[in-house]
Formats: sequence, structure tokens, C-alpha cells
Amino acid sequence: MAIDEAYDNQINMAMAHVMGASIQTALLNAPLTVLVGWGIRVHGKPVNMNYGFAIFDAVALVLAVLVVGSFLRDGKSNYLEGVLCVMTYAIVAICAFYFPNPIHGEGGH
Repeated sequence: MAIDEAYDNQINMAMAHVMGASIQTALLNAPLTVLVGWGIRVHGKPVNMNYGFAIFDAVALVLAVLVVGSFLRDGKSNYLEGVLCVMTYAIVAICAFYFPNPIHGEGGH
């Protein structure tokens, strides 16, 4: 739906669809994940899920928002801006893959 609207140069409607779905996901899935995490036990230990994000996660989120915001500032889009958005996503994904996992618990395994 959003792709069809963007193709027809209705960028405001496309952004409304994309942002609406993103906000609904953030407001439902993140709290639901924490609540489900409270009830799950893995190997007899409770799963510790919270909103304590690492500094990498916060910086990646802020940079992604700044990049997308700079693309949308003029209200128009082209294929190059779309490719740059996909490249930004790929860079964040690659960095997250190679980012070291924090040590969980006392044993660190």
C-alpha cells in the first residue's frame, strides 16, 4: 500500500501508513515482549528482558532517524534516496551482527 502511494507521488500518505504501523508495533510489541519475558523461564532461570538498551542500540536508532529525516525533509523522493535508506539499514544490520554480545549473568555463558 505504501509503495503504491509513494509510486503515485503521494509521499504524505505513504509516510502516514509506514509511521502508523511502526508506532503501533513499538507501542504493542515492545511492552508485550517484556511482559512475556517475565513469564518465561529458560533452564530454570527467569529471562531478564527490559528496556535497558546498550549505547550502540541508542546511537544506531538516532543515526537512522536522522538519515531518514534528512531524506524526507524536502517532501520528495527518488530511487537514490531509497537505495541510501536500504544501505543505511544494511550498515546497521552488519554492525549489529559484529557488535559483541554483553556478558549475561555471572557465568558469562
